Amino acid sequence: MKHLTLYSLGEISQVASPAFEPNMDLTAPATSVFTDFSIYHPFDLSHETLARQAIYLMQVAHVRLKFVVDDNDQFLGVVTTQELNNQEIIKKVAQGFTEDELTVAEFMKHKSELSAISYEDLLQANIGDVLQILKSIASQHCLVINQSSQKIQGIISSSDIARSLRVPHDMMNTPDFVDVFKVIRPDYLDKQMDHLRSTLS
Repeated sequence: MKHLTLYSLGEISQVASPAFEPNMDLTAPATSVFTDFSIYHPFDLSHETLARQAIYLMQVAHVRLKFVVDDNDQFLGVVTTQELNNQEIIKKVAQGFTEDELTVAEFMKHKSELSAISYEDLLQANIGDVLQILKSIASQHCLVINQSSQKIQGIISSSDIARSLRVPHDMMNTPDFVDVFKVIRPDYLDKQMDHLRSTLS
């Protein structure tokens, strides 16, 4: 058994953080902003979870999207803070529902309404490509499927892109994520946008 030594933190004044990648821009590999579910467990909720409880769980976990699963842990759809929030609950109550009967199933997007990009395509893409997908589907999240295993491999979120590009934290909640590029450092904004335009032309 290894003996572990305890050290005083009296002289420690900094906390380690990931090294900043100076070249992280729209041309960086899309995998650099990809959350791989073979490494990180996805956040999920039972379809019977009460709406109020789901809001609380998403708040404490600091996430804006959760997967909804059935009693056998089979994927049913997703619920986001855009569809599930206090205002939407009030609307449902006004329609005659009671809060005790409102579950995430009432607010989720069914999987038949969702689309995704393939993991194989993602491996060949850059952040600019992913940003364009998010813009085209008017969403802050994009699911990624593995064509060979026919499973959801992971997810890309606008907030992860914002962190990677060093966009100010308060811009992560913008309804149109493309707007965050208005505040990216001007010394390389033009170069990034020119590259994005050229890849889309």
